[in-house]
Amino acid sequence: MPQPLISARDLVVTSWKQFLQDWKQTLEISVWLIAPGAIMLAGAYAARPFTDAATAQISSAVFEAIGFFLTLVITMRLELFVLRKDRVRSTLPKDLKPITKELIFSFLFIALIELAAIVGGLVAFVLPGIWLAVALMFSRYAFLEDGTRGIKALEASFALVKKRWWEVFWRTVACSLVFTPLIVLALFAITMIISAIAGADQAALIFHPSDAVPIDPIAKAIRYTLESIVQVILLPLFVTWQVKLFHALKDSR
Repeated sequence: MPQPLISARDLVVTSWKQFLQDWKQTLEISVWLIAPGAIMLAGAYAARPFTDAATAQISSAVFEAIGFFLTLVITMRLELFVLRKDRVRSTLPKDLKPITKELIFSFLFIALIELAAIVGGLVAFVLPGIWLAVALMFSRYAFLEDGTRGIKALEASFALVKKRWWEVFWRTVACSLVFTPLIVLALFAITMIISAIAGADQAALIFHPSDAVPIDPIAKAIRYTLESIVQVILLPLFVTWQVKLFHALKDSR
């Protein structure tokens, strides 16, 4: 018979405490999330000499693809670390095994299937999309921790959430309500800094591009880099509470 699941309050409190305890180690991994933004910015500048718009777009797209790949690898490494750290407190970033090409493609395949299922549910009707988002949210963790691949990873997540959907949904909402304001405050602080340095008009173009004005690849890369700084700081917190909920579901079965 399933055991009681960790309460929403305890999940928030323990996740915050662990985030504060581990921030130096998670920062050692997450700080590399700035690199993709720097690569995109380099690509945007590299594309400037091209007068042909198509050539410039291709050049920018290549650098964006490289940035996406790096973000994927860094995110996987962070999630692997937090998964192990939550089980074995003595774990250090250097203890992680290298991210192999096979691991990357398997992870990406699972993420794409999960995304397709959720988007399909949202297109068909909003509620199925929300239901699937909660039911499948642990697919990546099932793969990274247990080696469950492909569709079976989605099935493993579904099995964990089965008959506990509302409990998982409420804990997800609770953590989001508590921690998301930190992201808003961080983005607001960065916007204020950019406004002070470059002016309010330039900050508006970077963070809120107009539909009437083509998006400048450089402004886009700058915005991505600034948002990456927020990820560097706060992504480990969101991964931590998701991992704790994942482990709580496994342990309570």
